[in-house]
Amino acid sequence: MYADSIDKFSKAGAYKVSVVLRSPLTFLIGAAMAGAYIGFGDILMFSVGSHVDPAYVHLIMGGVFACALTIVVFAGSDLFTGTAMYMPLAVFRGETGVGGMLLVWVTCWIGNLIGAVVLA
Repeated sequence: MYADSIDKFSKAGAYKVSVVLRSPLTFLIGAAMAGAYIGFGDILMFSVGSHVDPAYVHLIMGGVFACALTIVVFAGSDLFTGTAMYMPLAVFRGETGVGGMLLVWVTCWIGNLIGAVVLA
């Protein structure tokens, strides 16, 4: 039932390893942009949430934050949370090794941190 999804995620993980090995700066910049997008979404979420009736604040803040996640997806950037989902599948399916998974994780996490710090 989920074999197609698992196969696609494992192939995506193998592709991310090849991207990091081929051009790490490009991957790092994309991850930094994702960190900035989420940071900007947080700023917007709390700004909008502070002016909403308390009965609806969580609903409105959730909707605004969902827009930030949508921007990350449409921009093709990588968040660490996404790589934490599909990189283990690539390792378990034999598409890449543990070293490749750790390389993608570290590069993505550092890129997300750089984007958030630059935005801050």
